[in-house]
Amino acid sequence: MPMNEAPYSVTTKVGGDLLTVRGSSADEFVENLTNLNDNPLFPDALVTFQSLGGGATVQQAVQNVKTAMPGTTEVGNEPEVMSNQKGTKFTKNHPDAPTTADGRQMLLMEGSNAKGPFKGWVDPTSGPWATAPVDNKEKTRWL
Repeated sequence: MPMNEAPYSVTTKVGGDLLTVRGSSADEFVENLTNLNDNPLFPDALVTFQSLGGGATVQQAVQNVKTAMPGTTEVGNEPEVMSNQKGTKFTKNHPDAPTTADGRQMLLMEGSNAKGPFKGWVDPTSGPWATAPVDNKEKTRWL
């Protein structure tokens, strides 16, 4: 039987016990790490995880782990795909996404209509995710 390993996992020794925090996604991992206070080993675990981060926050620990392990991905920035009512797919956090003039990451839009298939980079406000409106909406960059 194949073993399903969580892609995000950290294990540390706390006193004489091992404590493992896992997540199926980076967001779930960070949430589980943040919710450690529900674990009876929390006080000792917090000291251990703080030492990983060189400070008092989970975000600092995550950043230090990423720095120590080249090639790790951005936590919370894995590609996410969502479709609208017309079946057009939008990909957020695409690794090749260009940025807008003001630094926002563009979305990859893919779909088809009566004219045929289409694909392009669109302003983040054009996608299905809730975003704040902007004054300088970026034009679509067709591929």
